Amino acid sequence: MGKLVINAATREKRAAVIENEQVVDLMIEQPHQHRIVGAIYKGRVEKVLPGMQAAFVNIGREKNAFLYRDDLLSFYCSQESSEKKKDKSISHYVHQGEELIVQVTKEEIGTKGCRVTNVVTVPGHHLVYLPHSEYIAVSKKFKTSESREQWRLKAEQWVSHPEGLILRTAAEAQTESALVAELEELRKEWQQAVQNAKSKRVPALILPAPGFIDQRIKDYASSGLTEIVVDDVAGKKRIDQFLAFMQLSVKTTLYRDRQNIFSAFGIDRQLDLATRRQIWLKSGAFLVFDQTEAMTVVDVNTGKFTGKTKLEDTVLKVNLEAVDEICRQMRLRDLGGIILIDFIDLRNEAHKVTLTKALEATLRKDRTQTSVRGLTKLGLMEVTRKKVKESLQKSLQTECPVCRGTGYLLSMESLAFKIERELWEYRNQAEAVVIELPRQVQPILFGEGDEHKNRLEQTLGFELFTVHPNNSHSHSYAIQYVGEKAEAERLISTH
Repeated sequence: MGKLVINAATREKRAAVIENEQVVDLMIEQPHQHRIVGAIYKGRVEKVLPGMQAAFVNIGREKNAFLYRDDLLSFYCSQESSEKKKDKSISHYVHQGEELIVQVTKEEIGTKGCRVTNVVTVPGHHLVYLPHSEYIAVSKKFKTSESREQWRLKAEQWVSHPEGLILRTAAEAQTESALVAELEELRKEWQQAVQNAKSKRVPALILPAPGFIDQRIKDYASSGLTEIVVDDVAGKKRIDQFLAFMQLSVKTTLYRDRQNIFSAFGIDRQLDLATRRQIWLKSGAFLVFDQTEAMTVVDVNTGKFTGKTKLEDTVLKVNLEAVDEICRQMRLRDLGGIILIDFIDLRNEAHKVTLTKALEATLRKDRTQTSVRGLTKLGLMEVTRKKVKESLQKSLQTECPVCRGTGYLLSMESLAFKIERELWEYRNQAEAVVIELPRQVQPILFGEGDEHKNRLEQTLGFELFTVHPNNSHSHSYAIQYVGEKAEAERLISTH
């Protein structure tokens, strides 16, 4: 598969998976962003919303968690038919004030609280233990259907009512005794969490989410890694313990050089690209990423690429190159929700099928659930990707206080005319007005030789005084004083 590079020596934890010198997965966790997906809480239902078939659950965090009716254990285990259950209100399955054990399935995003489920799972390295789910599932990535069925029959013998089990892809390479031992560990972990819940008052955390390094090893150690490189002694020790427990022989290296580990492996440069709006492709074509609250739009442009064959073949080549980079950027940027891709128009129906299949094949490598919905009537490729946490842009960047996240500012001319309109609101109300405004705006507002200033003063009935902000990049203004001329002159002299 490639290398897993972990930067654990600093307060901000970072990890990246590198394949063929390209970063294909990136994870960042800052101290205030401690991930809680997978954590199990004892909570109390604060409010039931029949109109939304959901409830708010207090789990002790700043925002109440959101719980859908279909994620309630009482709904899940009900013996009624699906049709009958579908027609029943959430109030039939849960009531306000009820205590529940819930597990976080989606991080807090923006103003929304986390999403939780009452149907708890306990993930391991090769197995996922389901305390109440009563079914056996085997990864579709097992080598053959016969192998899947054999393992499914074995797993049925390991559990008892109402337990269930999921066998991950990595389980196929393990011995039966190793998997049974892991199941027992997961069972004990859950039983301990239940005991903790009995002794704790609501709301309470009863089983924390895996730590940053633990989660990375769980996610990637069984995926064919050739090496894990980490810059922290304690982190390497923890990794070695995990690998020994999982019976995996992956090379581990402690990075000791002075240069930051992400810089040494060229990851910082690729991280910088992952926050840019425009990404150039090797052919000379380029991509443009625009993120909004509801969706992300990706535009594919031929740029400098003209091709050497006929137009339709050139367009297909650019689009196929774009597929690889778009899928990589989706993972790096952690894009979620609706993603619309405006590929260069293809007229050949066979080429459209080729493009769709290429996108589907590339997205299968993504650990996050994705779905290719196909081309819309307008020729846009529609993709959905499960949103589990904030995107990379939201995690690392903050909204510009000047443009307020739009990326655009009023032109200097528009700003000057806006100031003029506001000055009219003070007509004949004072002797003088002091305005703080950018230097570039003053000649536009007052005109050559202050001709506009003189006209304004005569019309508005007061004198105009100006000051300029210390920040030469300022793009805002303020009416600092409205009143007597003597006080205005004093303010100007002290500025």
